[in-house]
Amino acid sequence: MATIPDQQSIEFFDSVWENKNSGERLSAIMQLSQNGNEGQQALIQIALHDEHVAVRIGALKHIHNLDALLELQIRQGPLQESAAHQYFRVLAGSLDSDISEAQRLQTIRSLPNTGLKQVALLAKSKTAGGEAINLIDEPEELMDLCLFAASVHVRKNAALKITDKELLLELREKVQNKDKTVFRIVDRRISEQVDAAKPDRASQTDKNLKSGKTKPTAVIAESKTTSAQQTPKSKAKAGSGRNKTPDIKTLDVKSKASATPDPKPKGATASAPEAIDPEVQLPRLEAELSKTSYKNTGRLNSLRMGVNSLRKAVAQASEEVQEKTNNLHSALLEMQDKNKSHQEHLQVVTESLLLVLGKALEDGQSLDALPAWDKIRGNISNTSGKLKTALQKKANIHKDKLNELRDWKIFASTEKKKGLVAQMQHLIESKMHAADKSKHIGNMHKQWKALGRSSRNEALWREFKKLSDKAYEPCKEYFKQRKQLMASNLKRRREICDSLEHELESLVEENLNISKLNTLLRDAENEWQQFAPIEQSKIKSLQKRYYGLVNQFRKLRKNALRTNSKQKQDYISQARSLAASEDNNKAMSEAKRLQQQWKKLGPTSYKEDKIFWEDFRAACDKIFAKRNQQAAESRKNLQQTETNLEKILQSLGSVFTLDDDSFRKSRTDYQDLIQQFSTAMDPRIKTQRKRLLDQFNSLKSKIESRFNTLPNKKAMLLKNAVLAKSKFLEHLEDKLLNSKDDDQFKERKNQIDRKAWEEIEPSGNLQYEEALHDRLEKTIATVSVEELRTLAQENEIRIRSLCIDLEIRANMDTPREDEALRMQIQLDQLKNSFGKSRPDRSENLKVAMDAELLGLCIGPLSAEVQKQLSQRLDGAIRKLM
Repeated sequence: MATIPDQQSIEFFDSVWENKNSGERLSAIMQLSQNGNEGQQALIQIALHDEHVAVRIGALKHIHNLDALLELQIRQGPLQESAAHQYFRVLAGSLDSDISEAQRLQTIRSLPNTGLKQVALLAKSKTAGGEAINLIDEPEELMDLCLFAASVHVRKNAALKITDKELLLELREKVQNKDKTVFRIVDRRISEQVDAAKPDRASQTDKNLKSGKTKPTAVIAESKTTSAQQTPKSKAKAGSGRNKTPDIKTLDVKSKASATPDPKPKGATASAPEAIDPEVQLPRLEAELSKTSYKNTGRLNSLRMGVNSLRKAVAQASEEVQEKTNNLHSALLEMQDKNKSHQEHLQVVTESLLLVLGKALEDGQSLDALPAWDKIRGNISNTSGKLKTALQKKANIHKDKLNELRDWKIFASTEKKKGLVAQMQHLIESKMHAADKSKHIGNMHKQWKALGRSSRNEALWREFKKLSDKAYEPCKEYFKQRKQLMASNLKRRREICDSLEHELESLVEENLNISKLNTLLRDAENEWQQFAPIEQSKIKSLQKRYYGLVNQFRKLRKNALRTNSKQKQDYISQARSLAASEDNNKAMSEAKRLQQQWKKLGPTSYKEDKIFWEDFRAACDKIFAKRNQQAAESRKNLQQTETNLEKILQSLGSVFTLDDDSFRKSRTDYQDLIQQFSTAMDPRIKTQRKRLLDQFNSLKSKIESRFNTLPNKKAMLLKNAVLAKSKFLEHLEDKLLNSKDDDQFKERKNQIDRKAWEEIEPSGNLQYEEALHDRLEKTIATVSVEELRTLAQENEIRIRSLCIDLEIRANMDTPREDEALRMQIQLDQLKNSFGKSRPDRSENLKVAMDAELLGLCIGPLSAEVQKQLSQRLDGAIRKLM
């Protein structure tokens, strides 16, 4: 909540201030500033006590009481620097205040040098600026005022106080084309010093007049007019080499000051007008008009005055001179017409920019407002007459808000510069690489320069520069080592050039090896790139030497490629001639000879090599066309034979995958396929012969082995009988296992058809019959679903053991969940079979057949377990058989 001032404050402030937010309070500040002394007291209270810094600074901008501003300067806080700046603005007359002129001058006389300089920089009152400039004697301070003071009066008086010739020369260079008033004064001061050093200048001037070196009166008038028409640029370059950043307010110079010619100093005598020489003036004006754009309004007005003076002077001249003068005048009028249209365009653009400026000032956007203001001033400076006056009047409406925004920017610049000082301090302590640190230091200097003026500008700059120099110390050592490296690289590159020169002298163009030459150039380029960087002052001549040598090597290579190209074209012509020969054997012999010689030829370019080889090969292909045709037919027949053999092998594979009944009946087909394969195997088959024979022998062995292991008719009958009863039991057990409750279980168990069981034809094997009968009785003996499921779990262990036993015998992997059980079974088998020989194939076959039948007798089992373990059992049986 904002702090409410005392009861003597105005009623408006006392009644509504507490309930306003910070944005509304900023708006109310404008109203308070118009309420005289009571409003000033309220603004002082706000600046001292409001909780929002933005509101306090906003109030500060409207305080012009010097005692209050001094009190705010004494207090520590964010308003200290802004209060000091506001204090100097009041003394400089930049703000309307109740302070008398005598009090202002008395206060200015008591200021230190830094305060005097700030008043002079900001002064808009001639008396305040004059008083401050009279008390400043340091030449460097005077030079800064010449460059950055807002008042032309201050800039002129500062220039008049400088006596050091070197500073005057430096100042003239800096203000040239920027501040014509100061430039003229400085130029005159330098001329006076030169005249004092050369007393005979008057006689020299007479000589110059006779030789035409001194400017005529029209040109002098022209330069004055140009100076009067053009306003100074809105931005000045930073200091005179002492790293001082100009205050942004010093750039806002009044257009009146730049439009008013500099009055002549006291005691100066007016020189008599000089006569215009048309022979000299006409070519000069023509040259200046040709270089002048129709957009340069001030220059065109100056040229118009010069042309008008010339027209009066050529009244008695020759017709040729009069004609050229009239042509010059016509060209000037045409350009002025274009300039009129250009000024109308500038009016539209400037009015649009004024709207943008107003919106930016309203929103407080300095990034948009200041560039728009610079463009507006530039456009106005390029207009003239009533249009310029009207646009200047519209622009002046925004000056107060713009100055306030600039003050805000100065405050922001101060905070950012403090941040840059802190960053530079951090950079000193960082372990960053010296090259990167150097770049960061440079970037931070650019940021500092871009921020422009700020409060405590010189003190902050000295601190920033001191830290910058300290941070740069490690970079010096890095750049020293870098310089040594560049010297070493320079030496190595010179050695590369020496080596290339030696190689160039030893090359023989007739026996040039292009492959070695390419390797030489590639290695040289890699080494050249490796030894970098080098000093820029020495790299140009060395590069010229290196690339000159490289170009000589490339020229030799180009000549060699051209020679190889001609030889290959000749061989292609010979091959094409041989293709038309009737003696095919002789043509083939010659073609082979050409092919051998072709291999000995050096390369051409990649693109040409490909084309030449295709043409040469096509010509040779025609020569060998007949033999190639026979060979192609032979290859085609062999490919067909290989295809037929592949089909026979596929048929043999299909025979092996048949079921037992179909497999038993396929013996005749098998024999036919064996005979077909033996007949089709062509001895000319080379590459695929071994693969085809290996595949055939493997299939033949598998099929014959399976024929040998096919069960006999008795065994088939046994298996079918056991399978029939096993299927009956599986259906019964599945139905019982899926009962919802015990009642349904009992009901389904009572429905068992014993008669159907007894009607199934027995297998005749007592072992399996007893096992199946025992399976049925155990199922019937259960009294509940849970008991039957327990029995199924016991049988699951039995069938798993049977699967594992067969997998061990067949040397197959067992699923991870049964690995522990497999290990136990293997240990038991190891104990029982110690000292026994390894089982043979017939024994494995018998075990597999018994296991298959035994597996059909084990039950009950859940459907999922039955499916899973049946697949495992079938896989192991198939592997053993």
